[in-house]
Order: sequence, then C-alpha cells, then structure tokens
Amino acid sequence: MRPLFVYSFTVLIAQIMHRLGLNWRAVPAHSPGEAGRTFQTIVFTFFFITILNIVAVAVIEEFDSDEEVELHSRSTAHVVTGILRAIDAVFSLYLLFITVKTRYYIRQTYQIPDHCDACPDCMEDYCIVNYCKCCALSQMARHVADYDSYSASYCTETGVRGDVEATERHLPGKQFGATMV
Repeated sequence: MRPLFVYSFTVLIAQIMHRLGLNWRAVPAHSPGEAGRTFQTIVFTFFFITILNIVAVAVIEEFDSDEEVELHSRSTAHVVTGILRAIDAVFSLYLLFITVKTRYYIRQTYQIPDHCDACPDCMEDYCIVNYCKCCALSQMARHVADYDSYSASYCTETGVRGDVEATERHLPGKQFGATMV
C-alpha cells in the first residue's frame, strides 16, 4: 500500500499545476477546460494504479497461500505484479518529470534566477525536486497562492478555498512567497 506522502505529493502537484493553468504534461493549457482537467487526470491515474496494485497484492497472497494452485498460475500472478511495479515506476518518473517542469515554469514565469551557473537550465530544479520534494512542493505552492487572502483546502482542485479563478492567483510579476532556492 502507498504511504500518505505519495498521495499528498500527487494531489499537491496537481493543485499547483491547476493554479498555473498547466495541462497534464506541465505545459500551458490551450483552454481553461484543458487546464481544468489536469487535477482530475493526475489524481484519477494515481488512484487507478493504486487500486490495481491492491488487487494484485490480494491475488498474489491468495495464490501463494493456496497449495492447490498450479505453479503456472502463481508465475502468471507474479508476472502481472512485475508489470504493475513497472507501471508504478513509470508513474513515479512522470511525477518527477512534471514537478521539475512545473518548478522550471514557475522560475521562468516569475523570472527567478537559478543559483548554479555551472548546471544546465533545469538541472537545479531536478536536483531540488529529487532530493527534497517536500520543500520544493511547499515552496511552489506558497509561491503561486496567496495564503494570506485564501485559506488552504486539501480536497479542492486548486488547494485553496473560495471561487477565485486560477488566473487570479497566478499573476506574472506578482510574487506571493519568498524567492525560490
């Protein structure tokens, strides 16, 4: 079973991307409808993969505990589990990819310079996201939402309460948080 952190990480990056008007590939959406589907697409995919894993674990445990089940059936179940693990790995890489792209997008939009002159353009973003996801996500969330004006809300597409459109919270040139590390 997945820890709550992975769920929280998935929800928060989807909320940040929704606020910024990005699509599921972390690029600016062509329409508000496309941007509006970002949160649902990412969170639904996460839940679908999680449910598949729960079912696979239950089936494997049942096969392993039943001595009458043929070896062929057990092998098939283990192959399915291996495929699901590969899907997990791909989804984890996808989350890393969109988080790095989103952080890079925020830095470009708000003209926040990077601190490593020797690194390629988005390598600093990759290192920060890869080695400290919690800090990077917290920083990105604070940067694109005014939590003094809008209270946080975990179970919303944007992560804040109220009927404020995402574009009102994402105003290039207006910084809501400290500069990014």
